[in-house]
Order: sequence, then structure tokens, then C-alpha cells
Amino acid sequence: MRFENVLELDSQRKIVSGSPERLNRCIAAGADIRIRTDFIHNEHIDPSSDDHQVVAETSTFPETVLIDGRWSACFMTLRQPIALPDGFGDPNSLSLFLYNQDGQQAMARLVLDQTGRQTTLWDDGTDFPKMHTLSVQDIGTAGISKNFIYDFERFRFFAWNLYEELYAHSEEGAPVRGTVTDLEAAYGSGRPIKLAVSGLSRVLWGETGHDDEIFLQGSSAYDYTADPLMISNSVPFVSVPADIPLVYRERGYRYCWLVARSDGKVTIRSYNPFDGRWITQQARLPIRWFAARD
Repeated sequence: MRFENVLELDSQRKIVSGSPERLNRCIAAGADIRIRTDFIHNEHIDPSSDDHQVVAETSTFPETVLIDGRWSACFMTLRQPIALPDGFGDPNSLSLFLYNQDGQQAMARLVLDQTGRQTTLWDDGTDFPKMHTLSVQDIGTAGISKNFIYDFERFRFFAWNLYEELYAHSEEGAPVRGTVTDLEAAYGSGRPIKLAVSGLSRVLWGETGHDDEIFLQGSSAYDYTADPLMISNSVPFVSVPADIPLVYRERGYRYCWLVARSDGKVTIRSYNPFDGRWITQQARLPIRWFAARD
């Protein structure tokens, strides 16, 4: 197992080493991504503290996205608020952080109960001079979000090229590369799954003028051996309209799961935090199927 530092930015988000193009190539090949950011405790966590030590945060991003094949972004999809150094923060919610390849960031606070309608996010006051707010959306809802830039001491994008593409098909299920048999052998032996699905933004948000490919870890896989037909569901993911850079817009994100089939059929179940409703949609989309290397 080996993660490589494929892109590093300084506190002004200038490139120190690597390149966005290398990061994009890794994501396109199904790589797992982790991002390290360094900050000063009493600049980022508690301005009343005299603790001036550097804190290095390294985070997992289960969802990665390529826009137009040339711009990448990564989502944290499973994180609760953290109150460093002791434990969890408030309210009970998901902290859906979004990092773009240029260091522009965002976060949506998806509240999981009825206690957080008054949810607030970081303020841009003098206590946090390295926080630069770009926009705040949906104050007073269960899905408040913020686009911002925080001047971390550094950004390091790590990629692990763990996966190999085994099968690709068109939206109609016509094979492009590989065979379903390749998938059956890999998934049947317990190898971890990853899916690259093109066009989800168009299904959920309509035409935006950009093409998206979303990379998701698979969960359960099902092999209909006589057909043959492979089916996989995904870990939860965030959907926003495809754009460069990716941002949160007013009432502009959904928390989703999908079920993908090797004949091109996709079912998406999405949660709208602004009205509390679930929506299930079906589509046909091109998919690339990956498995972890032996």
C-alpha cells in the first residue's frame, strides 16, 4: 500500500510540487485520495487558546469528481463535526466538506435531527483572519452551506492507485472495454469495488454546460451468473450541479446513494435536506467498473 504526494499547494494555494494534471490522471484511473492540511490550533480551532502548535489533518474523501476531464474535486461524505481535541461538535449532523484542486473549499452542514435549524458556520470576523468566506447559503435550514477559502499552511493531495478498470460500457450497456466476466471473477473473490459514473449531475440537476464523472466506492455487489449481470450499490455521496470550481449553491445539493447495473441502468435515491423529501430516479449512464488490484 502506498500513497504518493501528487500535488502540493502552499498557504496561498500556489503549486509547490506535482500538478493538477497528475492529480486528475490519478482520479481518472480510480485512485483513492487523501488530503493533508496543516493549521495552527489557536488560529483555526480556538482563538482564545495559547496553543500555537501546528496540527496536521489528513482526511479521507470517499467521493471524487472529474469535471470536463480537467478539473477535480473531492468530498468528505461520512464525517460528523469534530471539536478538537476532545471529541464531537454540535449539532448532530454531517460535515460535507468539499475541496477543489486549487484549494477552494466548501462545507455543507446536513442536520440529522430537528435540533439544528439554528446551525451556524465559521464567522469571517477578526478571530479567524485566515478564513475567507465566499458565500453562505440556506441559513436557518437543515442544509446550510458555505463556500470559502481557509489559508492552511499547506495542502497535500495524496493518491493511491489501488484500483484497475475491468469493464466499461455505454449508457445502453454496450461493452467499451473488458467483459462482465472480468468483473465476476474479481468481485467474487472479495476485491473492493469502485464505480465511475458519468452524467449524474445532468440527471439530478439538468444541463449545466459541464460533464461530470463521479467516482464512488461500492458496497454490496450482486452477480446474476446466468445472464450475466453485475449489480453494485454505492456508499453515500453528495451531488451538486457540475461546475468549475465545484461549489454549494442555494438549495443546491442532495445526499444520495445509487444502484448501478452492468447493462447501464442506474437508480439514484437522493435526500433533499431543504424539504425532507426522498426522490428515486432511474437513468441509463456510462459506467466504468474497477476492482482493487490483487
